[in-house]
Amino acid sequence: MKPLLLSIALMAGLFVAGSVHAQDATDDSRVTFTELVLDDGSRLIGVILSESAEAVLFRTASGAEITLDPASIRRRRTVEGRMVRGSFEPFDPSLTRTLFAPTARSLPKETGYVVLHEVLFLSGAWGFGGGVTLSGGLSLIPGAPEQLIWFAPKVTVLERDQVSVAGGLLAGTLTGSADAGGILYGVTSFGSRVRTGTIGVGFLFGEGEVDDTPIVLFSGQWALGDRLSLISENYAVPSESSGALISLGVRIRGSRMTMDLAGITHSSIFGRGDGMAVIPWLGVTRNF
Repeated sequence: MKPLLLSIALMAGLFVAGSVHAQDATDDSRVTFTELVLDDGSRLIGVILSESAEAVLFRTASGAEITLDPASIRRRRTVEGRMVRGSFEPFDPSLTRTLFAPTARSLPKETGYVVLHEVLFLSGAWGFGGGVTLSGGLSLIPGAPEQLIWFAPKVTVLERDQVSVAGGLLAGTLTGSADAGGILYGVTSFGSRVRTGTIGVGFLFGEGEVDDTPIVLFSGQWALGDRLSLISENYAVPSESSGALISLGVRIRGSRMTMDLAGITHSSIFGRGDGMAVIPWLGVTRNF
């Protein structure tokens, strides 16, 4: 368990560092606006002041007032974020997961994303509202006789500004196979939407049985600026002495695109004289 404790201590230190060195950028005073998508594809974020069949009076986040033709509005949705130096910055839409593992946050209704992991795995998720998030994916390994397919529903039973609680499962199988397996889990996320930690526990299942050996998850995200966050995802089996799988990286956030760059290693290699083996991780997300 010592490697897991070390990784938790490291993440706690990064949490504090992110708070100290990015006070302005991580001011997470929460604001809610309406996003309008117009027929020409442009987007406006602000507040609807009044609305009739003839006109919509809209005030942008920057304070400008605009009169719009209702017919020009293709769709609208509620967005949450914070004001950073006078500009609106939406909260990271990828807060529902870290590198791959889920957090307890739910996707807002009628929002979603698709992710390309390590170039070889494609996944996506959609928010149905009421705390229900449905995700799934498949492998894209060239020439492989079988591909992996997985399905992962999650239900957030409690969601507040500082804490969220959720449960779900990830079930997978290979194409052409009748066998399936996966993991049942529960997760709790705590902290603000710019500095979030998640703890969780899961149990593997397959062939009609559930393993009683728990797998522990500890992950987190810490905003270091308007577009940059530290991100980490770590696993351990407390009943085993084999150490922990740990990772550390960065998330680069755009208005619609997000990129995760990280390194994954195992705590058992610390202290060895033959160097450190690190597996690079790349994830590219398109949010919609």
